[in-house]
Amino acid sequence: MGCYDYMMKYLKTRQQFGNSLFSYQLIQDKIVKVMINVQASLLLVAQAQKLMEQGKATIGHLAFVKAASTKMIR
Repeated sequence: MGCYDYMMKYLKTRQQFGNSLFSYQLIQDKIVKVMINVQASLLLVAQAQKLMEQGKATIGHLAFVKAASTKMIR
């Protein structure tokens, strides 16, 4: 989330052709894709935490969550 916050601050202050980068539709599309991946990753981690608390998590579950989250965030 820190990366997202930094990205938003940068896009709102950076100017291109007299407009902030945030005002361009292509940039807004990329922002949405980043946020989708961040939220999906957070949901996977929350689900894994719930499984851990219930004692139902396996190494396979946790490895999947780590791999998928890492890939989505990059």
